[in-house]
Amino acid sequence: MYLNISLFIVILSFFISPLFLAFTSIFYIIKNKYAGYIGLSLLLGFFAFSYIPYEGYDLNRHYEIYNSFINNGDFLNYINITSYNIGSAFLYFILYIMSLLGIKKEFLPALSVFISALIFLTIIYNEMSYKYKIIIVLFFILIFPMLNIASGIRFYLSASIFIYYTYLLIVKNVKKNYLIIFVVLIHPVNAIFLIPVFTYKYIGSFSRFLLVLSSLLLISGVCFYLSYFSSNFVLFILNNSKLFSVSYIENKSIFDNLSYNESLSLMLQLSPIFISLFILNVKKTWKNKEAYNFLSIMLFLIVVFSGISQFFIRAVLVFDLMIFVFFVSYFYELTNTRIKRFFLFPFLLFMCISSLALMNTFKSSYIPSWSKLYYPTYLIILETNITPDQYIK
Repeated sequence: MYLNISLFIVILSFFISPLFLAFTSIFYIIKNKYAGYIGLSLLLGFFAFSYIPYEGYDLNRHYEIYNSFINNGDFLNYINITSYNIGSAFLYFILYIMSLLGIKKEFLPALSVFISALIFLTIIYNEMSYKYKIIIVLFFILIFPMLNIASGIRFYLSASIFIYYTYLLIVKNVKKNYLIIFVVLIHPVNAIFLIPVFTYKYIGSFSRFLLVLSSLLLISGVCFYLSYFSSNFVLFILNNSKLFSVSYIENKSIFDNLSYNESLSLMLQLSPIFISLFILNVKKTWKNKEAYNFLSIMLFLIVVFSGISQFFIRAVLVFDLMIFVFFVSYFYELTNTRIKRFFLFPFLLFMCISSLALMNTFKSSYIPSWSKLYYPTYLIILETNITPDQYIK
């Protein structure tokens, strides 16, 4: 009954203004009420609603598809557009339904961010004791890739659902296999993440070998020479399935065409995976051996396909978020001695640094996107209509 009351207040505060929702959510999180976590997810989703993307981002393309459905609502138009990109059929169907119902296109990134945020915040609520919840929530707000999710929609939403599926499978020993359907429907390329799902129970001590091999390949830089094999393999899949975008297999270094500052920023964004490697190599024994096996296979998979720059950069962030979920789930096991806390601190620090570097890449969009968040919610929704001439150059 109390959840219903608190949730009603959170929803009411949302309709008043985003700022009021922020205060209400903080209040209920401090009170250790789940409604506060729902409110925070709504708030992050609303940030995504008014987000103005940079030119060339996936979100712009999704908005164009939506506008084409507005101009021509015939179902044959949906079939025609989908035929060029079968892997986006599910997303395009959502956009098509939104256009028919007159739902604003800006609700698409809002929904994607809301679902993703609620997944992680639910895990925090379920796993952390009240003593540490506030700190972990603040840390989550800092590292949550809200604008990456809003800019791309599909990849990180699908990855968030995959991480939640993994959490249930490994930590809770609960199989929710229907979630796999959504993982693949939303972004078929993420089907590659299912390899650990089907193999982690069978590798045993071989996981240690995979981890050491991944470390050597990544640290030495040899992994980037795998680009010839991995890119050609993915190219074969692309040519035969038409499920994925060819942009995933640009056969070049992840640092090509980047300035010094951009390269430095990218290095900082990728830094947590090296700390993760170190921690996984040092902490050889886990109470839940399956978690260790799963992470080992996941890491090896990322290294093998490191030559596909677009996938590699995104997959590293997914791996970092997965490590964060396991950190929350096995918090006491990972922090019950000083030496463990000593090794864990660099990972948390570099996750913060990585997140700040990531935030810096979106800095030009902050003021145009959120300068009116003190307005009443209904006014923001009515006035927000993001057009191509507003995109950040």
